[in-house]
Amino acid sequence: MHLFKPTYTGKDGKPRESLTWYVEYSEPGGRRARRSLETHDRAVALVKMGELQRALELKAAGIETYHESRDLSLADLILDYGKEMARRGRSERHRKLTVAAIQRHLEGARTLSDATPERIRASLSALAERGRTPRTLNRDRCMLNAFFRWVVAEQKWGCNPVAAVMKAKERGPALRRRALEREELGRLMTVAPRRALIYHFGALTGLRRGEMKKLACGDLDLGGGTVRVRAAISKNGKESFVPLAPDLVDALKAAVGDRPPAALVFPQGMPRVQTFYKDLTRAGIARETPDGRLDFHALRVTTARLLERSGASLVQAQRILRHCDPKLTANVYTRLTVLDGKQAVARIALTGPAVTPTTATASTAARQSPATPDPFQAAQALLEQARHAPDPAPFIAAAKALIDTTGGAPRLHRETA
Repeated sequence: MHLFKPTYTGKDGKPRESLTWYVEYSEPGGRRARRSLETHDRAVALVKMGELQRALELKAAGIETYHESRDLSLADLILDYGKEMARRGRSERHRKLTVAAIQRHLEGARTLSDATPERIRASLSALAERGRTPRTLNRDRCMLNAFFRWVVAEQKWGCNPVAAVMKAKERGPALRRRALEREELGRLMTVAPRRALIYHFGALTGLRRGEMKKLACGDLDLGGGTVRVRAAISKNGKESFVPLAPDLVDALKAAVGDRPPAALVFPQGMPRVQTFYKDLTRAGIARETPDGRLDFHALRVTTARLLERSGASLVQAQRILRHCDPKLTANVYTRLTVLDGKQAVARIALTGPAVTPTTATASTAARQSPATPDPFQAAQALLEQARHAPDPAPFIAAAKALIDTTGGAPRLHRETA
């Protein structure tokens, strides 16, 4: 390994010496290579040459040090990652948001060696100081983590710096939305006749704003009473079909008429945020109440509330709302009001002594409750409570145990089918 400053011929024809130090060395395969050490200081050049020599020795021993990739441009890697996301089929909007977030948090880092856990932690902390929620911080951390996992998988770096950065603790959704009541939805449609069909459609189908915006007339099957959500416009990238309520079918028939299949169902586009807020004001509906706030996405929450009150099962609501996890349907979108709770209690009232689970599980309550004249009614009460419980399994098991003791299992199975 040889440290030197190369010479060159100047414009005047005289030989000149470069100010930058270079190193010449032999790679493990025997090929001669030359590399700039990017410094004018000989002491610094000696240190860098020693690091390079150590890296070559480790590589010759089969130990990867990623010395050659430590100076790769982060900006180029981020752009390459964006292309990789496009190859995987990620939407353009998602790619732009991800690339922008990665660039924002790695601002000032020129190479991979500059991307340290301390830098990432400091960037996320600065975001928290500006009032961003823990959920936002964890979303950005997830984007950074995916990027560096790709870098490691591509064998451009040996470790993921985000792995050393802990997640922020989330305390539930910061933005709590509430559902519109039927009477409120009617007033909203009355004061905004040009947008009445949009609000009607959003509240009865649960489609998202972006999905409704790109919905074509060819996606509607008004004879069969369904709407197709194409994979190209769906949030999860999967095609699905959502049933349409009869009154909504009639409204769509009157609005769509004989438009071509490629025409948009809502050619006027979706209302802007301020337009939606003005419609709420004209309808006399408060944007924020103790139950939560209203925005356009609250129409989707309204769908869940209407499904809940109609007696739809959790599985049915999950399929209509197209959630991958039923917990999201149960815990985020379906929130019972006091009135809903009273009606639910009224439906499970028994003529005999009540079966009331008061402590840990429904099975304990079933064992401790007084005997009832009709065990089938008691089991039905447990099943009704199971419909509204976060974890229905204990209630169902207790109901089956209660019926099995009387030899009435076949009847219970028909009830729960």
